[in-house]
Amino acid sequence: MNPFQLKTIGLCLLPVMLLTGYDSSAQAQLLLDDFESGTLTSRLGTAWRIHQDAAIGGESSVTYAHEEGILRVTGQIVPASGSIGYIELRVPLDTGGSLRDLSGFKGVQVRLRVTAGLLALKLLSPQVTNFDYHAVLLTPHPGFQELRLPFSAFRQLWSSPISWDGSQVAGFALIVGGTEAGPFAYEVDEVVFYAD
Repeated sequence: MNPFQLKTIGLCLLPVMLLTGYDSSAQAQLLLDDFESGTLTSRLGTAWRIHQDAAIGGESSVTYAHEEGILRVTGQIVPASGSIGYIELRVPLDTGGSLRDLSGFKGVQVRLRVTAGLLALKLLSPQVTNFDYHAVLLTPHPGFQELRLPFSAFRQLWSSPISWDGSQVAGFALIVGGTEAGPFAYEVDEVVFYAD
């Protein structure tokens, strides 16, 4: 195809792209949530769900609130004797429950602050069957941080590693937990999958 034909095709497509709202940066990122809605519904239309340790005898508790586009989460980890306590906020990446292909993205960008406890960001995939999902651990920090976390930084924490495959991702989770009782607190402003 010669340069004249390429220019002609480009000029023909320009009105279509403008009329359909085409955004050339749309593939550069996928906004999971910016918490502006004031609800536990993500920007993908999926619902954040709270999972906790009651099923294994724990008594951990959590409260959350939305303030000015920030999700504030606080609570107490209270594990059962000889067990682990946890609170997890989990969100699927597809409203129909299908797996999402994130192989075109490089990682997760988050703006957050952890003020108490240890927070893990987890990528949920069906290749992991023992709940040891690929994760990044974040320790308390006094101010908000904007972190770009490449998928290569996400590791399984305690089992034989399974290679990360971004082509089949079920969800994303924020989890706090441990074997000792104690408080936790964190705030999240935005979660984005980035490609550039």
